[in-house]
Amino acid sequence: MGVEVATFIADLQPSLPAPTDPKSQGDNHIRLIKQVLQNTFPGANKAQGGQTVISVAASFTILSTQSGVLFAVNTSPGAVTVTLPSLAGTDAGWFCSFAKITGDVNPIFIVNPASAVMLSGDTVVTKSRRCIFGHTFRATWTGGIWVVDRIPKVPVGTILDCPTNALPVGYEWANGQTLVAANYPEYVYAMGGGGTWDRRGRTAAGRTDMGGANNPILGAWIGSTTLGGTGGLESSTIITANLPAYTPSGGVSVTGGSITASSNLNGISSGGQNFVGGGSITATGQSITVTDTRTWGFNGNPQGGTSQVMNNLQPTIITNMIVVVE
Repeated sequence: MGVEVATFIADLQPSLPAPTDPKSQGDNHIRLIKQVLQNTFPGANKAQGGQTVISVAASFTILSTQSGVLFAVNTSPGAVTVTLPSLAGTDAGWFCSFAKITGDVNPIFIVNPASAVMLSGDTVVTKSRRCIFGHTFRATWTGGIWVVDRIPKVPVGTILDCPTNALPVGYEWANGQTLVAANYPEYVYAMGGGGTWDRRGRTAAGRTDMGGANNPILGAWIGSTTLGGTGGLESSTIITANLPAYTPSGGVSVTGGSITASSNLNGISSGGQNFVGGGSITATGQSITVTDTRTWGFNGNPQGGTSQVMNNLQPTIITNMIVVVE
């Protein structure tokens, strides 16, 4: 029978060629198999196979022949430094994977031994830190640059809300501490140093000139366009100077007749009253007799007590804040 038709390995028929096929068709079968292999493994220029897993618990150097290997790293004895192999441009596509399999706080350091650039996300480093466990990440050689996968997919230096009491492995508190540069290469590259923001007891506001002109409202109260600038008060004391200007006024006008008061008014005379115009006023017992039109002005009595502290805090929920450092 004729030679089968196949593009990939799955298309090949294990029962062919038949024993009765002429031997002259053998060359066609061999050529078909070669084409199928090249279609299935395009650009393959090194050994292929199922993924090999190697367990390690100490620092080591990866061999150039270990492409495709998954290294299961136990960091419970201490930090593990992994040195990548020195490769040529023709080795483009070489990769290996890593998984930290222990929940301790010791990191894996991935070191590039050559002068080639190594990218860890959007940071350029010669050493990468990986401390978060339970995730796999890959180091890939592009022919001139190493690319090391990051586990958090947000920018290094991002501050996240964290509702747990314990610090998650692979992150740091946003408490103003200074991180050791040698242990946090991605963070130092991204932030320009090891200092962290102190977010204890502070909410956040957008930078006043973020993406455009300065916002004069926010700028008037904080007075800073610098990242990390602070301002605001938890509380303030209300004093007279904080009150709007206000002058109370008013009066009572009576034309003739009498006014009955709720208490004894004996002794009140016109000379002791704040009134204008002529005429007279006479007080006897609980009655005030007015002979013509009289107007009394009044002055308000002081109200309230001592100056009080006013709460400036907006509706707030308390949470821990952590920094993405790798």
